[in-house]
Parts: sequence; structure tokens; C-alpha cells
Amino acid sequence: MISHLGPQLAIADGVALAYKLRKEHKVSVAFTGDGGTSEGDFHEALNTAAVWDLPVLFIIENNGYGLSTPVNEQYRCISLTDKAKVMVWKACRLMAIISWKCMIR
Repeated sequence: MISHLGPQLAIADGVALAYKLRKEHKVSVAFTGDGGTSEGDFHEALNTAAVWDLPVLFIIENNGYGLSTPVNEQYRCISLTDKAKVMVWKACRLMAIISWKCMIR
């Protein structure tokens, strides 16, 4: 599921809960931008997944803006991973650099 909105992340929790109840070896994956992390629904989705120990992976793209608001006006933490660590989540930061030179032959 891909969404820039925090409210959509709870759907990933529901899918993960279904996997867990059915004892399926699957993981629910949700993708959002940094702007979605500034909504209360983001925190609710992460907290629910943590408390219920759900098999869900939240991927956040930090492009520097939440809609038109720069990240330095959205939050005070150094990295978006700090938001996840508050809820006892294991969070890692990945840096992706695309080399256009390699893609164009």
C-alpha cells in the first residue's frame, strides 16, 4: 500500500492482524512520506503494531517536504527513525543514492 496520508497506515495493521490470526507467514508493508509521520494516525498505527506485535513494515520516504512544509518545520528529531524508536520499534535509516550515469547506457 502506498499513501502520503497517515490514516492509511492503519490498514496495514489490519492486514497484518489478519496474517497473524490466520498464522500466515506474511508481512504487511506500508509506504508513506515524511509528511504522513506528522499526523496522529501515523503514531497510532505504529503503536498498535508494536503493542499487538504485528508483522508489519512501515517504509518512510524523506524527501524533505510534507506536502509544502519543509521537514525542519514538521518535527524536532534528528531523523525520522527517532519517531519509531519512541514506540520501541527497531528502526534503521537507509540512504539511497541513484546514479543516473549507471542507468543510462
